[in-house]
Amino acid sequence: MRAHGFVLVAAVGVGAVGCGGGGASAGGGGDASVSADAGAGAGADAGAGADAGADAGPDAGADSSAGADAGVDATADAGADAGGDDGGGACPTGTACSVAGQPGVCADGGCAQCDTQVGTGAGSSAGPDTACTEAYGGGTTPFVCTFGVCLAGNCNTNADCTAAPNTTCGFAIPHVCGGCSSDSECYTGTICDTKPGDALQGVCVAATAGCSTSADGGADGGADGGAPAAVCSVNAVDVCCGGSCTTGNCCLPPSSGNASCGPTASCVAEQPGETSGGGICTGCLPVTGSPVYYVDPVHGSDATGTGNNAGGSDSSSTGAACAFRTITRALQVIGASPAASTFINVVNTVGGTLVVPYGADAGSAGAETFPIVLPSNVTLTNSGGPVTIEVPAAQGKKGSTTGFVFSGSACGIRGDLSEALTIDGQSGTATTGVAVQSPSSFLSNVAITNFAADGVDVENVGQTASVLAVTDGVQVTGNAKEGIGVTGSSSVSLVSSSGQVLVSGNGGYGISVGGAATLTITGSSGANPPATATVLVTDNHTGGIAIATSAGAAQSVLTGLVSTASVAGDGLDIAPGSNVKVRGGWFLGNSSGDGIAIQNPKGASGTSVATIDLGTNADPGDNTLQAPTGGVINKGAGICLDIAANADQQLAASGNVFGGTTTPIDCAATGTYVLHVATGLGCTGHVDVGGNIGAFPESAGADSGAGADASADANADAGADASADSGVDLANTINVGAACSY
Repeated sequence: MRAHGFVLVAAVGVGAVGCGGGGASAGGGGDASVSADAGAGAGADAGAGADAGADAGPDAGADSSAGADAGVDATADAGADAGGDDGGGACPTGTACSVAGQPGVCADGGCAQCDTQVGTGAGSSAGPDTACTEAYGGGTTPFVCTFGVCLAGNCNTNADCTAAPNTTCGFAIPHVCGGCSSDSECYTGTICDTKPGDALQGVCVAATAGCSTSADGGADGGADGGAPAAVCSVNAVDVCCGGSCTTGNCCLPPSSGNASCGPTASCVAEQPGETSGGGICTGCLPVTGSPVYYVDPVHGSDATGTGNNAGGSDSSSTGAACAFRTITRALQVIGASPAASTFINVVNTVGGTLVVPYGADAGSAGAETFPIVLPSNVTLTNSGGPVTIEVPAAQGKKGSTTGFVFSGSACGIRGDLSEALTIDGQSGTATTGVAVQSPSSFLSNVAITNFAADGVDVENVGQTASVLAVTDGVQVTGNAKEGIGVTGSSSVSLVSSSGQVLVSGNGGYGISVGGAATLTITGSSGANPPATATVLVTDNHTGGIAIATSAGAAQSVLTGLVSTASVAGDGLDIAPGSNVKVRGGWFLGNSSGDGIAIQNPKGASGTSVATIDLGTNADPGDNTLQAPTGGVINKGAGICLDIAANADQQLAASGNVFGGTTTPIDCAATGTYVLHVATGLGCTGHVDVGGNIGAFPESAGADSGAGADASADANADAGADASADSGVDLANTINVGAACSY
């Protein structure tokens, strides 16, 4: 346990892009940052409207324990820990602090909203805000002031974005200048203007913008007798067909005699069943049936490949050459409305580990463009050998990069069972691994590692919750801040049956849960934890897992979790007022803290433990929380109840396993056992329980049986008979079950 509470930070915001992405800027001229994120709450709830990624509106200003975590961006966790006085008390000028659960800046000895910038609206900066950048970004990573709240980014409106092609604020990431790079990031009926020097470069424009009927391949794509189709004037990889720009280099149906493609090639549909629009002049066969598009970063071709690695109609069209070269091209061909169960398979044909090239490393043959946005129904996988996708480094002091954005339903990454698939942040030079803004998404058999902020962020899109299922073989490791962050009303589940889920070595918490978000873990500690754990959270610096959710949030249920070896904190931190159930877990070996600590985030002061369930008489916890002396101990306590003294609260923790002194004590067993505690019941000296608590069972005449069933209302001292207290005994207690006492 840390003496002054924990800091829970929200996920880095990534703008809503919808199925196919880029929807916020599809019109080409609107203020994407307002329409996609900030505008939702402008003038109402500054936290919610600014898209702090935490659904802060319901929390702010109510129970500070719920709101203290909600609006702080993950890129700010180093600074957010300063001054958390929620607006009261002294703090050093220019440091980070919390105002009603939202990130502010200390000024004149007190915490306040970031300053109003003249001419840009109440509390919103034109571009990066100096005070926010210093307080939360270390003076280098840019932060803006948005309606009085410091948020990661470099813009509030399109007017802040002047460098083409990144002229749209919030195109892919809230409050970050960005722009499209391919048609797949735009809505149906629009294309990406990629023409260098064009006023709308990087903006999604109408598909008709770059074509005229007289200049294209004809309304039927072939009525011109085979004349080559005209290139779209605003996007050189598109062709004009029927008066509109479309991907490809020929028009469907094929012209008579295939004259536009030459004597050895045909105009082939890019998508199965496509009979009009743009096609590809190629000798490769088209993709048919259940669509699987192959990507070969070494031998594939974005110019003539179709994604079908079966080869082609002539000897020069080998299987490898008929694959695409980039995932970016595959998504461009797949388009904004993919068929159900569409796969992109990155093939290793070179042996060893294949590193997917990008930028200058890719040469003129094709490079990946980041973030890679997965729309609905698309699964990324790999085959043939290990594949590493390196996300490029953020450029300059104010830049940021994200690897993947899950934007549609039923989309995600499912790596090969036997060949490693890795998303790599290159020693912390790239910002975020995966940003989830999807109502149904998944990760399995993939490693997400070495990012400067969070490995995985899961957040709402407006008021719509995102959902991520993490299953066998996922590793989220070595990220500088949180491993997985979930905020708003979004949810994450970790379920493992045949391959371990590992969250390890992250600089913040392994997993953090804030706002009204939920976490579900279904695992098993096995016969010899931590080695046999199916869901393992280990070696994370700040702590294993932090849950600080608001009143009314759905219950987070953690079953069979192993959380161990936290470097500077606890196995599990739970804020008062959170709705959490923990069963069958193993929380040992946290060498600087407790197994489970019930404590407030910085600046909060909640006391209710009524919805925290670590075990009841009817449903014992079966959690291993402390080891005997000489074992794999927690330095502090197995359970530390660190709330205000004499709050008349009883924590449900019946039927768990503690260390005793020399022999483990199972409080679900038959018998009578006395737990190991410190003088004064503090949380020090590898004790079983401690905190601001009184003895259990309570003294006669108080309400010694009141807490026997944790389903009772802890606000009334387990609700058995409030009158029994008579105001005499208001001490907090931990109900460890009928067999145990302390």
